[in-house]
Order: sequence, then structure tokens, then C-alpha cells
Amino acid sequence: MVLSACLDSLGDPDPRLPGKSLALWSENLRLGSKAWDEGPAAADSDLSGYGLPLSLRDGDTLHLFVSARRGPVAIKIYRLGWYGGAGGRLIRSHSGLPAVNQGPCTAPSPGPSICNWSESDWFVVDSWIPGVYLARFTDALGRVRSAPFVVRSVGTAAFTVILPFATYQAYNQWGGASLYAGPGATRQEAYSNRAVKVAFARPFSDAVVQGHFLGVDYPLVRWLERSSYDVNYITDYDFHLGVGVDQGARGWLFVGHSEYWTWPMWLRANAARDQGINLGFLGGNDIYWLSRFETVSVGGLDAPVLVCYRDATQDPLGTTPGFATVLFRSPPNNTPENSLVGVMSSQPSLVKGSPIDLVVDDASDSLMAGTGLTVGEHIPRVAGWEADRTIENGLAPPGIHVLFHSPFVSAADSVTPGLMESTVYRWQPSGALVFAGGEPGFSWGLETFRNRTARPPLQRLLENILQAFIANRN
Repeated sequence: MVLSACLDSLGDPDPRLPGKSLALWSENLRLGSKAWDEGPAAADSDLSGYGLPLSLRDGDTLHLFVSARRGPVAIKIYRLGWYGGAGGRLIRSHSGLPAVNQGPCTAPSPGPSICNWSESDWFVVDSWIPGVYLARFTDALGRVRSAPFVVRSVGTAAFTVILPFATYQAYNQWGGASLYAGPGATRQEAYSNRAVKVAFARPFSDAVVQGHFLGVDYPLVRWLERSSYDVNYITDYDFHLGVGVDQGARGWLFVGHSEYWTWPMWLRANAARDQGINLGFLGGNDIYWLSRFETVSVGGLDAPVLVCYRDATQDPLGTTPGFATVLFRSPPNNTPENSLVGVMSSQPSLVKGSPIDLVVDDASDSLMAGTGLTVGEHIPRVAGWEADRTIENGLAPPGIHVLFHSPFVSAADSVTPGLMESTVYRWQPSGALVFAGGEPGFSWGLETFRNRTARPPLQRLLENILQAFIANRN
């Protein structure tokens, strides 16, 4: 595969090529704005908001629920992408909204904490370009908070991109508890008081928006849009329901830290591989905790609730395979994730001094063509805080090729050595390709954004992966 197959003579994306989108190419030529990423963050108690539903189609209504102390409040809707480096474009805005200090939410532990607030504003999705969006709330002092959502396509796209909203909510500490910690003076006490159910009917903490969404997943979105790829974005809750899941896509791309999966998601991804749909796990620590979804009603709208006890003895369904909210690999589920992904986390898995270098193990694989990389060469400071690797447990797919084999030191004791591996394999008899980044910071080397720097070899690798996905289903 040569570079000219993907780029025109000026080095710009050619939207006429297979897998590319003239509509997204044209969209990203429009005037953008950096205002979506500006302004000081407000404290939770001063300004917070959320939207429902988190995934919409043309004609749907986005309902927004905002709590603010200092009005008037402005709400702006941005579509995220490339836009000449601005990274976003203003789509709609409402200003002059009164500040309403909304009532308390339900108790966060054991959860779910539900913010059954009065509706503050709404926007009708009227011919918005499908994509990843951000609702920005600003108070009279210029302080801001944000809430991401997606607008799905109604047609077929070359790639379906699945954003890990379940993981966002699992780590979302807004209101006092996440699946990892609740109130407590010590780490042990906080873990004991963690939530076991977290609702999407509450704001995102600023740490989740900045760290998980913008810090990990947005660089991939930015690169895909800059490269004019024909993509349809959905949430992992959509994927759970089978909403927006395109069986005609060349590939399904799971973004970043897609840690929380349900059994229907697992079955759907395995069936896709068996049918020849290529899978790209563009992150790491994927399919780790088996979880369930419930729903609650807020203002007549259904809101998802992520359920994960992380302890079979506490879970009412803790003895039922496919429902017990423990690790996929643990009893009674007994389904190690490497049987699909190709890699899985293994102790030590937490990386000291992240980001670390990716180290080339196989430069001869066709996916490495044009990268200029050689065996043993490093791509500096692009690998994330957790590591996956190949495991010999009798369930790994045959024919796995290791592309990167990167050593690290455990963050747990600063001594124990570990390995991080990126892999690809071809599933027979369907011929589907399955790529695994093996670390959740895979997108860090795709774009220069904030404290991350684009690495051309990693950009070329992903270009090769997507072009291989296209060729594999033509």
C-alpha cells in the first residue's frame, strides 16, 4: 500500500476514494471556532448540566437540564471535527436563559443518582451533519461546563465508530460517587461506598469530559474528520441496543477505553466478526467488566443506567453467566476477552510514567507499509496508562501478529516489568481483520492537541488499517 492511494498530490485527503466522504470533507472546510475549548471550568455546584438522549437522529429533540447559580446562562452547540485546526464549529446557540439552582439529586451510593431536574432548554436536530457534538453551558461569570452527545447517520457509512459513554459514566464522580469510589476518608472506605448503578441522567464531571472524552477519544474523531473518512458515530449504549449498528460497514471501530460491555454487545461483536465485518479496537483494556443496562424515566424520557457490582456476591444475578457484573474472564462468565480482541490485560497492567514509547516488533507486516519504521524503533510517548498483551490461555485466535511489543515498569511497585502489545489477526472462515491497539491512549499520536503530538508513523498505521478494512470487504 502506498501513500498516493490515500492522498492526492498535495497531501490532502481525496474524498472521492473508497471509504472517504465528500460530505465530511466539505463540512470540515467550513469556518470553525476554538471557543468550544475555551473558558474556565465551573465548580459542580455553580454550573452543571446534561442532555437526553445522548444519541439522536435528524428530527429528534435534545432536551437539556441545567443547574446554575449565576445567570443569565448561554447554551451553545458545537460539532467537533477538524475545521482547519479549530476543532469545532458552532451549530446553534441560545442565550439569556434564567439561572435555576435545581433541586438535589437522589443519593449517589449505592445509586443510581438521578437528577430529575426541570427542563432548561431544548434544540431540534434539523439537518445537522451527523457527528460528535458538545453542548456548552456558560454562566454570567464566563464559567463553563460541557456535555457530549452524538448525532447518528440514517444511512450506511464505511465505518461505525462506537464511543464508550458507559466508561465515561463508570468514572463519573459527579454527585459524589462513581463505580470506583463514594464518600469516605480512606481509599478502602471510599471503595466500599462506591455506586453499583450510575445513571446517564446526571451531569458529567469536568474530569470525565476533559480526561476521558476530550483527552482520549476526541483526537481520533479529529483525525477521522481531517482525513475525510466516511464514519457514523454511535454510543456504546446504541451498540448495546443494536441502534445505528451498520451491518454493511467496512469496519466497526471501538474507541479509547471501552472497558464496560454488556453481554449483548459481546454477542453482537462476535457475530460481526463471523460475518466478515472488520473490528478495530483503537484503545485498550476493552471488554473488561461485564455490565448491564437498566433505564429510568426523567421528564418522560428514558435514561440509561449502567449496572456493575464488581462483586458477584453482591449482585442479585451474580451466579448467572452473561449477567453477573464481574470480569468477563471471571466465573460465572468465564469468557476471556482475548478470544475476540486478541489481547487482554494481565498483571502488571498499570503503566508507570505514561505516556511511554511504542516499540516496533514486526515492521514487515503490510499494515506497517509506508511508516518508515524498523524493528526495535520507538514511536515516542504515545502509549497509555494501561497495557494489554497476548495471553496463552487456549482461547486466543490463531494467527495473531504482534506489531508492537513495548516494555514498561509497573505503576504498582515501580519495579515489576511488563509488556504492552498491539496485534492484528485474520478470522477464518469469514476473513475479518481484527486489530487491537493494546493500550487506551492509542489516539494520542494521531493529532497535535493540547499536550499531545502527532506522530506520522502512527497516523500512517491507522490509515493502512482502515484501507485494509475497506479492501477486505469490497
